[in-house]
Amino acid sequence: MTETPSEAVGKARNLWLSADGPESAVEIERLYRSALTSSRQSHRQPPTKKAKKGEDNDQSLTDEEYFQAGERLALLLCQSGRCRKAKKGLSSLGFTCRLAEDVLDYQSSSERNGPELEEHDESVPCQIIDNFLPEPWLKRLGRALLNPTSNYWTCHNYSIE
Repeated sequence: MTETPSEAVGKARNLWLSADGPESAVEIERLYRSALTSSRQSHRQPPTKKAKKGEDNDQSLTDEEYFQAGERLALLLCQSGRCRKAKKGLSSLGFTCRLAEDVLDYQSSSERNGPELEEHDESVPCQIIDNFLPEPWLKRLGRALLNPTSNYWTCHNYSIE
């Protein structure tokens, strides 16, 4: 018995969260591709409303599930040095830009420090703190960064359509 697209997405996510090496990434990619390919619905833009599961008696993903699976597959591709392969999928999901390759395909601690230091590197590469910046700062950043023609994007090697 083959798995439904929703089951494949669930398995891929669980495997991603417990991944223990590059071989896991191969299976995660296979599961996401299988789910996206098997889904018969037309999914071209980010979901505006949640579609009902099982609509038309098919086993396809909801719009939200499809969009999330597409995002996760693109992230996996970018994190494994295949940003060019992710470009078409991201475009079909409505994205016009993404983070730079150096941000998405970062070196692991063992690549940076050597295998002998890996077990001692417990630093967190990124933290998210809500409401950290004052509102005026956010507005100024928004004016600079929300404009796709801003030189920030090209100076930092972002992929802009």
